[in-house]
Amino acid sequence: MKGILLTAVFGILCLTGLLAAPAAGAVRLDIEAEDFDRVPLYPDWHTSSGQGWYAMEQRYFSGYAGLICDAQSVGAETTCTFKEPLPAGRYRFFLYLLKMRSGGKNSLEVAVGDQKWTVTWDENIARVRDYAVVPHDLVLDRPASRITIKSLQIERHNIGDVPSYPIPTIMLDRMVITDDLELQVIESGGRQGVGRPEAESGKPAAAGPALTGNRVANGSFEVGTTTTWFNFGDPLQPANLVEGAAHGRRCLELPQLSSAFQTAGICSGVFRGAAGEKVPVSLYLKSTAPISVSVAVQNTARREAGVLKAAVTDQWQRFNGEAVLPPDPEGAYSLIIRPEVPGKPVRVFVDAVSVGLAAGADYQARSRYEAGLAGTALANIYHDRERAPAVLTLANHDRKAWPADLEILVRDHRDEVVVRPGADGQPGRRPLGRFQRGGAGSPGRDRPGRTLLHQPAAG
Repeated sequence: MKGILLTAVFGILCLTGLLAAPAAGAVRLDIEAEDFDRVPLYPDWHTSSGQGWYAMEQRYFSGYAGLICDAQSVGAETTCTFKEPLPAGRYRFFLYLLKMRSGGKNSLEVAVGDQKWTVTWDENIARVRDYAVVPHDLVLDRPASRITIKSLQIERHNIGDVPSYPIPTIMLDRMVITDDLELQVIESGGRQGVGRPEAESGKPAAAGPALTGNRVANGSFEVGTTTTWFNFGDPLQPANLVEGAAHGRRCLELPQLSSAFQTAGICSGVFRGAAGEKVPVSLYLKSTAPISVSVAVQNTARREAGVLKAAVTDQWQRFNGEAVLPPDPEGAYSLIIRPEVPGKPVRVFVDAVSVGLAAGADYQARSRYEAGLAGTALANIYHDRERAPAVLTLANHDRKAWPADLEILVRDHRDEVVVRPGADGQPGRRPLGRFQRGGAGSPGRDRPGRTLLHQPAAG
């Protein structure tokens, strides 16, 4: 097991995999940096000489982290061992990389089973500015059990950060191996990806049943932030959840980038919709000084559609708008909340966010009962035999008590259940008790009923 990832769903704790299950009738492996064997994970650039490959959290990557190797480690190798051998056959391999903006050439060797090839790139690899995908077709004569990446040449640098990382670097986002040979490299939203040409033409996802209610999970921030809200700078922390909410008990204070007095933007977890659909959006905002905050929706290709621009003051105000969802082949969207750069320290607070509630309707949570799980490790990723402490927070938005059971599932990155303990260490469910809405001195207020700390045994 390479590692485990903590997430939460209603009434259940689970550890969700990063390697997608094969699609029906096809082989597809989506490989993230965290899947590589014992690769170290760092929250920032790591500059030790000869350290080899490492994984790093970074807002540029489509997954949780990217795979990094700098010019001090030319010749270093890293390997990802597959859960099951990849059968013999014909495949298409896609390497997602950051092309970088300056320098000479980067080059690496890829080996899948008995097949090896070299990938070399410079500024001319693609018309897009930063995010490129390099395809390669291969035929396996025998099953393959692993993929190995070896750095050969590292001369490129600069991804637009200030200050920039001082050492030339290879930055890999993710990899895909599939036997679906109709998939191609497509360009969308200023970056390359993988899909079918008809999907890139703007053809919307197939329409499903009409959606009702709030589509955003944890819109009032009562159950934390770990798996429902994300930001474009430093990771959201428990300290960002503060009292004095517009709805319920807690609201979110946006993290500040103190070096430039810039307040980082945030984005919601994915919600569903259809291209061209008009969806009401509502949220509460306040700040310690006047500031402008923009709200938009974003599809999976990072194409944005503006919703509203709010003039925020030191009093809670409700802002309403309407989003016209852009085309997306998956019908998947996120809500973006982004303050302007104020030029001075300003604290910005957000609460009671909704997408899909009727215009003017009072705030409602997506579910009457919500659960959130927060771990202590970066991105909630834990390695084999490492303790995984977790804090579970439950919120009851209903007028009735909620009898709750807890089932803990531990999954590895390939979505395989590896631990399933019950109350006595055996498989089963564990009763948590009853969770009541409101309480003495706070009529009509929502509050978490209990916070639970559970620490599974090592391994």
